[in-house]
Amino acid sequence: MNKEIKRLAATACLAFLFSCGGGLFDEMDRLARDPTVDAPVVRSFAAENCIFIEWSEDEAADGYILERAPDSPLDLIYSTVYEGTEISFADSDCRNDDRYLYRLRKLKGDRIFEPSAPVFGVGSVTRMDDHEPNDTDEEATVLDYTRMSNMYYYRTFSDEIAQDLDWYSVSIPAGFTAEIVVTQISPALEPGVLTNYMLFGVQGSPVEPITNNAANLIKNTYSEARTFYFQIIPDPARFLSGMGLAGGTMALYTVTLVRISNI
Repeated sequence: MNKEIKRLAATACLAFLFSCGGGLFDEMDRLARDPTVDAPVVRSFAAENCIFIEWSEDEAADGYILERAPDSPLDLIYSTVYEGTEISFADSDCRNDDRYLYRLRKLKGDRIFEPSAPVFGVGSVTRMDDHEPNDTDEEATVLDYTRMSNMYYYRTFSDEIAQDLDWYSVSIPAGFTAEIVVTQISPALEPGVLTNYMLFGVQGSPVEPITNNAANLIKNTYSEARTFYFQIIPDPARFLSGMGLAGGTMALYTVTLVRISNI
């Protein structure tokens, strides 16, 4: 008889738990788990003097702490810039060319968990150009006239890198040559310096230094019209010139399809 009573009681208990749906089990599982250690996603150059940071929601966490440290050759000194339950933060306390490292901690009860790996962000008075994203050949910007663009390269003392890569496409008839000119507007080049801060390369070929305001030729030697893809990328040595191991800048440039003519 006692066994039957225990069996009925256990059945009733299970029926009660299942009648509550999965919510009770989910909450028990959440309470039992520790939060995962996940690095945030940092977006620079999306707005003037602002860096956007976001992270995934963690059901095992009760809250989040976002910490920021200025880039330094010495030990990084982190301070809290956000604490709460949101999963994004806009850091508007940024000056031009300021370099920061961000890391995320998670809260659960009275426990603060270990921080994530740091992620690099840059403050800038200039936002990315309107052609972004064009960081791959699949996202290439069509070049059929002059495009005003910008490009950046920044590096921390711990060798994190933030850089822009720009891809363009140009359609060339069979037996014709496209003449493309890249002109750096800023920073101004020093007198007597011929090459600018960027490198030029047709898809499948090595990149080469760009002579400022001079022609770069793409020849279509095929028997039919083709679309050619080329990239303009930063030359790290130029973007860091005189800055040592860390630093960087934003460059403004134009890329122009000057003419298409017979080979």
